[in-house]
Amino acid sequence: MANNATEERRVDLFQVVSYGNRALDNVSKVLHGDMIGCEIEDFLTPLECDALVEDLESYQLDESYLAGTARKILESQHSRRYEPDLYFEGTKNHPLLESYSFNAAKFKLLSLLRSIASDTKVEVARDANRNAEYCPAVIREFHSSLKLHNDLGSREGQGWDPIERVNRQWAFVIKLSDCVGGSTFLYNKQWAPEDERFFNHEDKYSYDRKVVDGVEEFEIAGSKGSLIIFNCTCYHSVTSVLSGRRYSMGGFIGYLEGDDKLIVWS
Repeated sequence: MANNATEERRVDLFQVVSYGNRALDNVSKVLHGDMIGCEIEDFLTPLECDALVEDLESYQLDESYLAGTARKILESQHSRRYEPDLYFEGTKNHPLLESYSFNAAKFKLLSLLRSIASDTKVEVARDANRNAEYCPAVIREFHSSLKLHNDLGSREGQGWDPIERVNRQWAFVIKLSDCVGGSTFLYNKQWAPEDERFFNHEDKYSYDRKVVDGVEEFEIAGSKGSLIIFNCTCYHSVTSVLSGRRYSMGGFIGYLEGDDKLIVWS
């Protein structure tokens, strides 16, 4: 059992709260670097989650995502890293982007961010050169685990405007279903250039677990309807789903310092 000092530290860094004023305070602390993450329970109602799952199941999901360990629908910049034209073609044409349930969840997230960052512009990312909007979120169903990794637009989005200018970044995940397993493990360690010696050049995304040896970890199970926001430049992984289906809607939030703007994309 952890001692009181450790327990206090854990509460300081990651909290689970219900949707309301305290949730706004926690998200604000995450965005300002005072916490590494938080979970907001009941961000979406069960009916809102079910409606979105019903909508997405009307379409064919990409079965090859992450080498067949997951399925997805909508565009992922990471998956299209070297195919920007295909990415932006997909962001224009997919009918799920027009569904009421998808847009209701998107606008609820944007409204939450705008209520916190009232003096900062908040919008879905847009490529000025193409005059094209990014996909605001991707929906995924994990079958297997997701290895230890971190995400940072300025490192992974070279040539992608404005993603390559993002140096402060967070992930958002909205759990759309309940399952056993499929927890996210978040580690209190941000990526540093010297960590690249632990990079896995075979799968081109994961890191050897030695990089988080002795680092404090947080298990985030997340219930149906929860919104989880965390500093994704910190290392994180996802455990295998043991039963049920793990549908989640997620993407990234990035801060453009020169524009004083928060952008959302997937």
